[in-house]
Amino acid sequence: MSLGKHLSGEEANISIIGAFGVLFGIPAGDTILKFLPIYKNYQASTLQNKLNEYMSGIDRMTPENRSKLRNKIETNRNFKRDVVSVLLEMVDNTCTDMNIDVLCNLTHALAEGHISTDDFYRLSLALRRCIYSDLENLEKYVFDDKGFGYIDETNSSSFALHSAGLLYMPVFGGNYNFVMNDLGEKMVKFGLKKSI
Repeated sequence: MSLGKHLSGEEANISIIGAFGVLFGIPAGDTILKFLPIYKNYQASTLQNKLNEYMSGIDRMTPENRSKLRNKIETNRNFKRDVVSVLLEMVDNTCTDMNIDVLCNLTHALAEGHISTDDFYRLSLALRRCIYSDLENLEKYVFDDKGFGYIDETNSSSFALHSAGLLYMPVFGGNYNFVMNDLGEKMVKFGLKKSI
């Protein structure tokens, strides 16, 4: 039976931090007392930085578009929460600071009716799985003159983008390449604001 199953989120996290110290022979209480202020400051400052950046992007939206955005999110059958709760979760779960700019662009695209609420959510989930430099490579994943796609042989961006649902792998004999799908095209066009 795990201690974490009986505690709330923050209590469980703090208990895990204590247990982490115990692994190294440091009493749990000592670890918690030393690490707790750092944990609280880190947690707050990371979210605060992301949220400030996101709010700056949303502030540029017209009041009419903010109202449309709220309505689209709060009436979508996938959400049972208010617009702030949904967007705050998306901001908090975005993996890099540069992806916040992409999330702002996608939020504007949703409010302006360029993407559906479902695609907005799918694209925001991709921002949890891909770092910004992976997203920058996305536009390379198109068919070339020979009808083949692209594979990044120097790092794992192909697999990160594929696992995020932005690429597909067409089968051409023994070739092992990826091509951008319609969701990937929306990420490039509306998230990165590039033409394809």
